[in-house]
Amino acid sequence: LLGFENIVLEVLSVGLQVLLSIALIWMAYRLADVFSHYLHVVADKTDFELDNQVYPLISRAIKLFVIVLGTLISAQNLGINVSSLIAGLGLGGLAFALAAQDTVGNLFGSIMILWDKPFRVGDWISSKESEGIVEEIGFRSTRIRTFYDSQVSIPNRELASATIDNLGRRNYRRVMTKLGVAYHTPPEKLEAFIEGIKLMIEKHPLTRKDKYFVVFDGFGDSSLNVLVYFFVRVPGWADELVAKQNVYFGILELAHELGVSFAFPSQSVYLETTPNKPLPPID
Repeated sequence: LLGFENIVLEVLSVGLQVLLSIALIWMAYRLADVFSHYLHVVADKTDFELDNQVYPLISRAIKLFVIVLGTLISAQNLGINVSSLIAGLGLGGLAFALAAQDTVGNLFGSIMILWDKPFRVGDWISSKESEGIVEEIGFRSTRIRTFYDSQVSIPNRELASATIDNLGRRNYRRVMTKLGVAYHTPPEKLEAFIEGIKLMIEKHPLTRKDKYFVVFDGFGDSSLNVLVYFFVRVPGWADELVAKQNVYFGILELAHELGVSFAFPSQSVYLETTPNKPLPPID
């Protein structure tokens, strides 16, 4: 009607079909975002911890499905024989499988992590590869925020077979320190100091009452050593630091009340000779 040649009309027709396909795929992709947001809201309302870890994977799977299915339907509408194309891809299946070994291994690794639940998002974990807070468990890798504020991505197949120390699931957090008391401290004062620390731990609201030790641990090079060993029940590392600080402040106040002084590393030097005391002559 506009006077274009047939080939030009075909190019315009194909172009319009491609643009329409892209628009429909984009719309379906955005709808997948809406559905993912709905899953996120539902997961936040439940107490089931697995929901918060699975919904990002479901969201990505839906988006991938939308892209793949939309591309296949668009190709079919453009006159491409999709069945033959898929059959043709089977010829290179072996090469593709060899190239995708790591991807498949990581996918199964993520499934095993979600199934076995050695850790979850927000846990503080330590492994041979890294240590930090788990930020995300993906299809291919798990992202960990280290205490240097860097982000480490570890393949899931490695984490699934690694030894994981989940520090975030501790019921109690251990505190251990040694106090060096000056050697001139009388035994009865040292014993009163030890008993006072025990009483302080027993009265503290966050300490474990059935397992703690405060003992005279031995004779150091420049001090009498007192071992202080106890546990605190707190939800995180910041709370652990505050609880430990409170106990330490109590120990300082107790030492001040009893007149107990802490020792510092020192050495005694004995001179064999001085200008007033020369060495005896050698025969």
